[in-house]
Amino acid sequence: MAQADIYYIDTFNFAKATAVYTDAALTTLAADGFYQMGGVTARQQVNGVLDPPQDCPSCSKPSPDPTPAANNAFKITDKVTGTQDHVVLKNNFAVGQEVTTSINSNCWLIDSLAVNGTANTISGVCVPDPGTPAEYYLLNLCPVSAGTGAKSAIYTSIPPTSNQFIYLNTNSNAYYSYSNAAPVTTLSSGIPLVENGLALTADAACPAVPPQFTYWFAQECNNPNNTLVIQAPVGTTFNEGTTSVKINGSTTCYQINSQRLGSDTTFGGVYDGTAYTGCTSGTNPCIVVPPPNNSFVARDITNSSNEYDVQLGSGQIGDETQISAASGCYRLVSQTTRTTTNTITSPCPGVGCTLSILNGGGSGGTYSYTDCAGSSYNNVSLSPNEERSLCYQNSSLSLGGTITEDPQGSCPGGSAPPANTDPNSYFTAELCTGGGEIVVKTTGSASIGDSIHTSNTGTTCYVITGDSTATSTNNTITQTFSGCTGDSSACTPTVDCYAYSVEYNQATDVCPSGGNTTVFGNANNNFSAVTAIWKTQNSCGTSDYANAGTYAFTSSGSKISRYWNGAQFTGVTTTCSSAPQNITGTITSIDNNITGSTLGVGYNLIGDTIGSFVTGPSPLDTTTFNSSILVTDGFSIANSSVTFNPTSITQDSDITLIVGGQITQDVSTFTYLITTCGTFVSYRISYIASLAVSTVVFFRTNTGQTFCGTIQGTTTAASQGDVIQIITSSGCNNSQCTGGGFGF
Repeated sequence: MAQADIYYIDTFNFAKATAVYTDAALTTLAADGFYQMGGVTARQQVNGVLDPPQDCPSCSKPSPDPTPAANNAFKITDKVTGTQDHVVLKNNFAVGQEVTTSINSNCWLIDSLAVNGTANTISGVCVPDPGTPAEYYLLNLCPVSAGTGAKSAIYTSIPPTSNQFIYLNTNSNAYYSYSNAAPVTTLSSGIPLVENGLALTADAACPAVPPQFTYWFAQECNNPNNTLVIQAPVGTTFNEGTTSVKINGSTTCYQINSQRLGSDTTFGGVYDGTAYTGCTSGTNPCIVVPPPNNSFVARDITNSSNEYDVQLGSGQIGDETQISAASGCYRLVSQTTRTTTNTITSPCPGVGCTLSILNGGGSGGTYSYTDCAGSSYNNVSLSPNEERSLCYQNSSLSLGGTITEDPQGSCPGGSAPPANTDPNSYFTAELCTGGGEIVVKTTGSASIGDSIHTSNTGTTCYVITGDSTATSTNNTITQTFSGCTGDSSACTPTVDCYAYSVEYNQATDVCPSGGNTTVFGNANNNFSAVTAIWKTQNSCGTSDYANAGTYAFTSSGSKISRYWNGAQFTGVTTTCSSAPQNITGTITSIDNNITGSTLGVGYNLIGDTIGSFVTGPSPLDTTTFNSSILVTDGFSIANSSVTFNPTSITQDSDITLIVGGQITQDVSTFTYLITTCGTFVSYRISYIASLAVSTVVFFRTNTGQTFCGTIQGTTTAASQGDVIQIITSSGCNNSQCTGGGFGF
């Protein structure tokens, strides 16, 4: 015989249930057998599975319960003590009201209707407690949402749970930040109260503002057929058609033609931040055109310390001439950009010269002489029986060994030697640091590109630039090197030249602080002994001195300063402080070893970059720079590294930022703003396909938490997790989300 009892099913409709359970959590299956809920059909459960419904004529509905007794009382609860009791039912009161009773003076809450014999009565209505006034929290718009048109500030009654939390207003897709301001009970005028659509997020700070850029068509100044697109920060403006710029990592100049419109971000280089007035024009051209040479340097052939500038004219390097500025004979040794009123007046008077044929005789020997140009040669070798033509200044020839002379009379052309009789080869040469062209000669071998010393220029380094048609010069090559700079076989520097990291002020400051720069001096690590300073190492020994001003140098904790007037040090050396001085490390270069994408496309460098510096006492740890690689959404990086060289310094130094890694582009994904079911906390979650707004999904955060939530819309901010499953029925009430079932 059928027996009535309480069981549970997993749907509202028994006809659609899959099984019968004995508990509301749907964890324990009921015993196999026939089950019926109303009607005349029944379903058999076999091994925990309900079979389809079948007619059951013998089944009868359960006998109805007896008619319950009429309610004659209220069940009530003491609001102070929690004690429960009953009072006589009064129809002008209802469940949920708070009342006073004959029991005591406390307020009692009417819980429900009841059947109970009682003499307790309701005596009145409790006066409500006004309670604590509502508190409102002021939120400020995050910078990332500044362009959305959302209000710059709003109020909410949703309390934060820490000193700072980030809210998302899904109505405007705008982020707001709470900055720990005390809550208020009265709203300020003009600031709206937002409750619906506003929820706390899991972010601890405002989302980062994505970098924005503009793009410009440009062409190479020296090769207009070479064009590219240059990326520049939003807000950068150029004078189209005239402005010239450079890109990071290159010294090539490009002219800006026009701005590229549209959202495509493909580009060929990143603007380095300096705009020029033109390729070669304006007050600050990108390509500095060297000023024209306006004069010769004329050097006294009898006293090399006497020099004058003379106007360019019909002369050429190597000529010996008289000048308007002084008497005597001067040789034209180089060209300069300086202007002068001095002029070339006439060639120097001829020197008496004899043409002779020398013969080495049976044993050969050596000879010495002065050529017609005034250059002296000592102990020149002549082989046995070898003959050689020679022009020499009268009375200057001396012979040794078995050499004999056969005089041929005066040299043709006066002071010039006859063709093919000069044993020298002539070349043009200039300073290794640039400029200062001279003519040099040698009886040996020399090649273009060789670095040399000469008899007339001491240890100053020159480089041979080409052949010369000159027939005389005082600059005889005395030593040849493989190059101007480089390994141990390179030319000896013009002067000892050492780098100094200094602090600088163009005024006459006793002890400047800041204005960090590098100059080069002629004493090693002893700034007080330096007698001259230059702008660059290549300019050492030239007139390209450092700018005038006060320079301070710190070594071994001691800082001194000296005033340089642009040509020499003046005044006394000042001791700035005997206490240890701070030193500074400045990032001056980036060694970028990142592969797979380009800067500005798959990644950006943020934090400390070129120009950033750290300051502190020696030794200074340069790894305290805050430099990092920011990977663009849609890209990933492997083996990322950020290091610095050097990592520790004891004086002001240049630092190289070294970055590395492999960038790959991610599989295309969509990122959605999702609010959790029930708690309404917002997360940014990714999925590989497009999903509609209001879709319910089951997702996991990057920290391992799992939730069900509803899609509110898309977002461009970084993802915080991934969708695991799409919920296709019952929405947030799906058992996947609730973990429970329905009872009956």
